[in-house]
Formats: sequence, C-alpha cells, structure tokens
Amino acid sequence: MTIRRFPKIIYPSSLKDVLGPDLLASLLRISKKKLEIYSRKPETIPQEVFLRLAWMVEIVDVLRNAYNDTGIYQWFLRKRVQLGRRSPAQVLKYNWLPGQPNPLKVLVLAKSINT
Repeated sequence: MTIRRFPKIIYPSSLKDVLGPDLLASLLRISKKKLEIYSRKPETIPQEVFLRLAWMVEIVDVLRNAYNDTGIYQWFLRKRVQLGRRSPAQVLKYNWLPGQPNPLKVLVLAKSINT
C-alpha cells in the first residue's frame, strides 16, 4: 500500500469542520485545547500528531467520494462487522500510528466504499 506524501503543514481546521472538535481531538489522541492551539499554529504540531492528522486527511478524502460532511462524521461512529463490530473511532481509540494494523483496517474499509 502506498502512503501519500503530505505537505509540511496540514491545517486541523479543515478536518475540524467535518468531524467536529470532540471527535477529531479523540481520533488524534490530543485534548481539545491542544487541537485549538494546533489549529491556530499548525507549525507547532508534534510529528506523531502530524502523522495521525495526515492519515485522517487521507481517510476523509477517500470518504468524500461517497459522503457529505455529515455522512463522514457518522461513518466514524457507525459500528462495522469488518472492524469486529467496532466503529472506526473505537478502533482508533488508543495510541496509534499510520501503517499499524488497526489504522490500515480503517483506511481499507474507507477505500472499499468506492470500489
């Protein structure tokens, strides 16, 4: 699987509009306060959070082909048989990094919608 290259700065606010601050902060494994700081100053995002953010951008971009913003938000909360009857948000609940098995399962599931 190829991982896209992302720009050096990604603005969390673009995902915050789709996922809302609570869900996005949870998926990135940061507090809402940190999310607000990173939204104002994206150059301060730590590498681990940046990697998660870039992964989330990829998943959301894939989902945009099938859903509107509300549908994308709901997709992250809906339990899936393919994820062991857990939602994508539940699968990404614990510290995770792109390329690990659980984040890969979520990305593969998102891509399967458009096939």
